[in-house]
Amino acid sequence: MWVRFIALLLLTAAGCSRAHYRRDADAETYALLQQKIAQTPWAPPGFTIEHDPRSRLFLPTNPDWPRLPPPGPALYNYELPDLPARTSPAAHTSPQASGPEAIPAPGAKAKAEAADPDIELPPPELIDPEATGPTAPEPLPRDGPAGEMRSSRRGGEQIRQASYQAADQELPEDASAGELPVAAIPRRHWEAIEPAYLSRMLELERVREEYVRSYQAPPDEALVDRDRRLSLEDIVALALLNSREYQAQKEVLYRSALALSLERFDYALKFSPLGGGADLGYDHVRSGGPTTGTLAVPSSTQVDRVLAGGGTLLGRFANDVLLTFNGPQGFTSDISSEMFFNFSQAVLQRDVLFEPLTQAERSVVYAARDYARYRKTFFFQLASDYYALIRVYRQIEIESQNYFSLVRALSQAEAEFEAGLRSRIQVEQIEQSMLLGRSRLIATCVGLERSLDRLKLVIGLPPELGVNLDLDELTDLTQGDEAAVSGELVRRTRDRLAAERAKAAPRPLELLNAAVVLTQRMAERILMDGRLEDAGADLDELALLRRRLQLDEARLNVQTDRQVLENELAGGLAPPLRLFQRSMDLAGSLAQVAVRQVELARALEAAADELAVIDEQTRQLQSDAAELRRKLADALAQARLDEVPQLLVEARALLARAEQLVAEADELLRSANGEQPTDGFENTLAQVDQLLAAAEQMLSQPSAGLVPVEIDVDDAMLTALSGRLDLMNERGAVADDRRAVKLAADELRSILNLSATQVINSRHNRPFDFNFENSRTQVGLSLDLPLNRKAQRNLYRRTLIDYHVALRRLVQVEDTIKLGVRDDLRDLALARAQYLISVASAALAAERVASTQLELALGFPGVAARDFLEAQDAFRVALGSVADNHIGYTVNRTRFFLNLELLEVDADGFWRQLRDEQFQPEPQYQLSPRAGPAYGNLPRRLKLSPELRGLHPH
Repeated sequence: MWVRFIALLLLTAAGCSRAHYRRDADAETYALLQQKIAQTPWAPPGFTIEHDPRSRLFLPTNPDWPRLPPPGPALYNYELPDLPARTSPAAHTSPQASGPEAIPAPGAKAKAEAADPDIELPPPELIDPEATGPTAPEPLPRDGPAGEMRSSRRGGEQIRQASYQAADQELPEDASAGELPVAAIPRRHWEAIEPAYLSRMLELERVREEYVRSYQAPPDEALVDRDRRLSLEDIVALALLNSREYQAQKEVLYRSALALSLERFDYALKFSPLGGGADLGYDHVRSGGPTTGTLAVPSSTQVDRVLAGGGTLLGRFANDVLLTFNGPQGFTSDISSEMFFNFSQAVLQRDVLFEPLTQAERSVVYAARDYARYRKTFFFQLASDYYALIRVYRQIEIESQNYFSLVRALSQAEAEFEAGLRSRIQVEQIEQSMLLGRSRLIATCVGLERSLDRLKLVIGLPPELGVNLDLDELTDLTQGDEAAVSGELVRRTRDRLAAERAKAAPRPLELLNAAVVLTQRMAERILMDGRLEDAGADLDELALLRRRLQLDEARLNVQTDRQVLENELAGGLAPPLRLFQRSMDLAGSLAQVAVRQVELARALEAAADELAVIDEQTRQLQSDAAELRRKLADALAQARLDEVPQLLVEARALLARAEQLVAEADELLRSANGEQPTDGFENTLAQVDQLLAAAEQMLSQPSAGLVPVEIDVDDAMLTALSGRLDLMNERGAVADDRRAVKLAADELRSILNLSATQVINSRHNRPFDFNFENSRTQVGLSLDLPLNRKAQRNLYRRTLIDYHVALRRLVQVEDTIKLGVRDDLRDLALARAQYLISVASAALAAERVASTQLELALGFPGVAARDFLEAQDAFRVALGSVADNHIGYTVNRTRFFLNLELLEVDADGFWRQLRDEQFQPEPQYQLSPRAGPAYGNLPRRLKLSPELRGLHPH
């Protein structure tokens, strides 16, 4: 039996294992959290402080015997884990991306050609307002003599050819005289950008298209970024795995519950700490020769408990064993035991005894609210950082397109300088702007690298780990902005056309110019809708109307050139050279009419054989005209003026052929769907009216502007005051300070304690034979009168002051919340207004770039290179402003929902309504029943005073 007792004693002395205590602490702590905050608005889903094995913070060691990390330096020692499949941002497409003003995909031209192979579209850079301006620069009014305008147009053709020669390219054979093809970026301007920055640029599809145009091949593998691309969902998932700050917040909540477990333990019957065990002491005494040895083994076991009524109960069993060796009486033993019971009760100051548990219970709730609020704030921080990165990528795209535009302008300016049409200083101005644009582009790429590294630090990834962003959301955002700019371009052109149409005597050329541009922009707008299966008929109708308007425009040019020629002939004094030029101008205009007739006949599905014949005759006519002009140039160069009359005869013959060709093409049109060619202005007006009606219908559809947040300011403030978790904690803190006033007031009173003690001893040498014959009972009452309460008085006064400070702090927090909500609504309204202004500014800047570029190419007086550079820079800034306001609105909207406490993150830490712009806040006018009393709860099992219970009604 003694062996078993000793073994049990040794096991008890050794205690349980480390793992047992850790698991026991976790089980009790998690159970406390479940009990305290389950079914509340701030209950954390799946809460645990253990690190996920995929986390960088996870240590693959025994948690109870952790090893120190390797001390040596190391890089690239963490790999991104596989993350759950996510929903693409496209699944959360906003109304902008699916509505009437949706955004163009980069392959809009190919889609358009698939929907209508005959529709004329400019190169992608002319469709994209970020490249060189709006679609198909609007022809300028011909205010001067027709001959001067024709000469300018031929000068522009010469510049165009020189520009392609400067870019080491051949002029495309199918480039029509009225539309400029897009020159590729010379390779030296690509090579001027370092590969690290070029790699960032090539992540953008439009930059890759430019690269392929220059190199006729996709980018080299060395320039392709292979880093992991992260969406916002991925960033949030990685942050929950690796963020040090997030883990610290979880541990704060865990520690608060762990502290509560200790306070609750006081109210359980338990062995007292340091109150159970035994001592052993041997005493050897020598006195005058004889020796005496004694062995003393005192032991005790003690239990205690705090009672819910404010008392404390203590029970102790003590045993003394004294063995004497070689004493006067030989070997003797003296064994005695004692049972001790004590009960004490505070009569006047019970609440002071309850305060540690009361505060611990409430602190768990505060920590849970703080953690729930932090999860939402943490998502908002990640979303803000993510959209800031998206903005940097967008800026790289804008700066890249600006750089490409300036490079093309420089190539053209150099060609014009070689042709004697541009001064050196203008070329240098453009080159200076091009270098500045390259500098800004490189600086933006460097800024992107810094922002990516800062993001890694926030989500807990090592800075050397390569990551990148999934740019799907950037594509959606860019398309939304372009849709808005495209709609504004349609509106501006519609207004200009309507203003001209409303005049008493509309100018035909201006009317037709604006109408042609409007059809082009309306087609782009339809393409941006992204639903070509539903828009094919509209595209076909616009394409057909555009061809008719272009044909009317060409016929109007014929009338102008014919009138000029007839005026020369009527004077009778025009030299043969001038008559040759006027005849060739008229022949060229007729040839252009024939070209437009062929295009219209093809759209009307005219007879293929007849169409092929007229098309061939038109090409031959243009070729013969070019040859005849070459002959004139040779004759003038060699001063053979006697050949001019013969060339005039050939020009008149060519003119007659052109007249006949146009007549035959008219016959072809008559045979195609009953088309009735006419030069009448009334027909033009009818077509303009038709176009204006279609534009009005298009613009009457929902706008691509930002969706407003629909909530009244008072409702928003009440919602925030009803649901804000930090405000709930602030109210709880006020109640805590009020409770402190009561506790301090108790200290001013007399201290009255009641105690009762019972001691029972055992018989001699019979340790377990207790009887009341050897016992003692004691009852006491202690009273401490309030004769000296100076310190307590000062404490009481301080608690009163602290309470009023807490009240003021509560009012300040409420006012700050209300102010924040009001500011959020102002910011949202401002962003929406600024967005519309920036869209209008971008559309205006796009037109300004195109007009300035065309005027500069045509040599308009008073137009210099700096005008184009200023327009291009204004366009760059306007596009950046559009992106700033759009992204800013998204971030502000997220913050607004956070400040209303309506931003609810799921178990993955993500707010699923982030991209749902139709999601609106639901007003709340009172505290949620799930949140409990406004000032929090008090422990129910404690016998607290009525005063405290009255402060916290259940």
